[in-house]
Amino acid sequence: MIDAAVIGHDSGQAFLFRGDTYARYDVSGDAISSGPTPITDGWSKLAGTDFAGGIDAAARVQEVSLLRPTRSFAYLFKGDKYAKYALDRGNEMPTAPTSIGDAWPGFRDIGFDRDIDCATDVIMPETVASSRHD
Repeated sequence: MIDAAVIGHDSGQAFLFRGDTYARYDVSGDAISSGPTPITDGWSKLAGTDFAGGIDAAARVQEVSLLRPTRSFAYLFKGDKYAKYALDRGNEMPTAPTSIGDAWPGFRDIGFDRDIDCATDVIMPETVASSRHD
């Protein structure tokens, strides 16, 4: 069973997570292009965190602008934290894993700030994206 999945920046690949491993899936070729390998082999900044043992949910967020290229981020969720990776910049992680409730207080207010089982892709206009989670 796949625990979480996220589409890559160019939509030609997907990352599939299962337990403490991940595989890269070639969408057009309908085949695994690499893996499964330990999560920390491809997402090295997750080493030493709970994320190294598995991902609960994942989503791609695209920040769209008329003035610059579209940015793509993977939001990975585990327990009460999330990690944000820049998919368009070689899986660069701009910040350490962060509390879901601190980033989205509305989630904490209704008890949705931990153990997220499912997430969906989002497209955000730059005006919204620039005010959130840089």
